[in-house]
Amino acid sequence: MFGKGNREVDALNSRIAELERELSEVKHEAVKNYGMLEAINESTHLGIWMTFFDETGTQTGVHFTKEMRRMLGYTEAELPDTVEAYAAIIHPEDSEAVFAKYGETVARKDADFQADYRLLKKSGEYRLFHAAGRCIRRPNGMPELFVGTFSDIEDKVRMEEAHEHDQRRNYAVEQMMLEGSWSMDLTRYDITDPNSPMVYSDQFKKILGYSGSYDFPDIMNSWITKIHPDDVGPASELMGKQMADPSGQTVFDTEYRIQHKNGHYVWVRASS
Repeated sequence: MFGKGNREVDALNSRIAELERELSEVKHEAVKNYGMLEAINESTHLGIWMTFFDETGTQTGVHFTKEMRRMLGYTEAELPDTVEAYAAIIHPEDSEAVFAKYGETVARKDADFQADYRLLKKSGEYRLFHAAGRCIRRPNGMPELFVGTFSDIEDKVRMEEAHEHDQRRNYAVEQMMLEGSWSMDLTRYDITDPNSPMVYSDQFKKILGYSGSYDFPDIMNSWITKIHPDDVGPASELMGKQMADPSGQTVFDTEYRIQHKNGHYVWVRASS
């Protein structure tokens, strides 16, 4: 009797030891995976955050990575792992839409989280961020884990807005003054290659009777071949002097004849 009992105890102890080893391996793997996540997080400068759900789909917790806090300037004590703490730094005008989009992503299996919204940094400044995320689900479709990322797009958006503003302004000036503009990327320009890329504004083409790139391609040859033969030499020489002057003081400002789409030559003044 006692021998049998001892065997059962030994088997139980052996099973317990085996489970402890498996648990230790799982913990080690979890720590390693989290370390990899933080390393990726830091190297790509993406703020990563996660929310967790139980078997019923009820949210049970949230976690913010170190890199996310660093990007925003907060310590763990200043931005604890709570929904309330995160909600407090979302701009009041963006908060409702952000949480509505998040709720839709959790509720719908086919929904991805994509949103641009402002977050308050420790410095007191609101910055615009782009956030993306996806919900990982259990076999029955219930949410298990939501993983979200966000990146600072404030400077990118401001640059795009400034560029768009400049384009609208230049277009308005061209329309008022009947001036066309052109430009070339000198890192790609080769004066011996007639196919060197150039950019001609719509107004430039319109002045000469053209309506688009299909009949006035954005290459050097489109322009050079339409200058009057008697004017090509002087215009090219003056442009060559301007390009060759490292001081940037040589001015290209001249008048020449260029062929209109109707076949006639018109006088134009060109400066750069």
